[in-house]
Amino acid sequence: MLDPYWKRSRLDDDLRRTLEIPFVSKTNHPTANSRSLVLVGGEGTGHHLWSTVLKSCMKSMGRCYEDSVLSQSLWRALRVKSKNRSAIFQIFRSPERAPFPQKLYTSTIDRLRQNAENDKLVVINDLKKDRMLSYPSGGGPMVGSEKIFHYPDVAVLAKMAEEAGSDLRVMVVLREAMACFTTGERKAGYKKPRATELYAATYVHNYRAIVAQLSRIDLQFIRCIEYESLPLIPGDLGTWMGFPNGKKGETLAAQVKKIFRKSTKARKSKATASIPQFWKSAIVAIDADLRALCKRADEARGTGSQELPPI
Repeated sequence: MLDPYWKRSRLDDDLRRTLEIPFVSKTNHPTANSRSLVLVGGEGTGHHLWSTVLKSCMKSMGRCYEDSVLSQSLWRALRVKSKNRSAIFQIFRSPERAPFPQKLYTSTIDRLRQNAENDKLVVINDLKKDRMLSYPSGGGPMVGSEKIFHYPDVAVLAKMAEEAGSDLRVMVVLREAMACFTTGERKAGYKKPRATELYAATYVHNYRAIVAQLSRIDLQFIRCIEYESLPLIPGDLGTWMGFPNGKKGETLAAQVKKIFRKSTKARKSKATASIPQFWKSAIVAIDADLRALCKRADEARGTGSQELPPI
């Protein structure tokens, strides 16, 4: 059985860097025509539904835009033999606490600032290459490697967006805890109990990271969407995102309903069923922490800047 405290000192240090970020308050942008959107969530939470919706917007409406240069400056895909970590998120979260190269930091701020001047919804996730910045992101079934540490940092992004004057929206996608875990485990190809325990450790740490990052930014940045409620979505979600209606007046809700197909097959995994109760409890507990944060974000919407207490 995997030690519940596997890599715990490094994992705690990994989160500490995020928790050291000064709280990021959100500036009100009452006249802004452009918004930047980032989707945040674990594997198996429905990222790719939203990817399809946003790609459709890019193709048919011309009001949605993905800045691939910005995506690449923020994130580099994980490669087993590559030591290329020359992107904002990887540099920030390196154990060496490496400073940002000034040229990279300045150019990224400039891209965010330029996008803020466009009359479009700018998507941060790398839609064209189908890299959705999930937690964890990339690396396939390399669960025994550094995949556990391979995730973006939305707190850093929020800080940079505010510095650039960009109206960032953070959409957190949720799904029932064990359904999300099983879907991610199957997607990544973990079939043996040992590998599934390693994936459980990866899953829990990455959700701890999501909660840590969201706790460092204003609740006004955040909107949470539940997978189990789809295809129904809140009526004002399109307005909040800055999502334009289609050429024939189709709303975001209509497009989600058209694209969404809920799986009718109950996903089962013998490996998932066999993991120790400790990991199942940990998965459910961190999911509850994230949902509590989302509830506070819902309650705070429209009430001004809100800071969460330290986790």
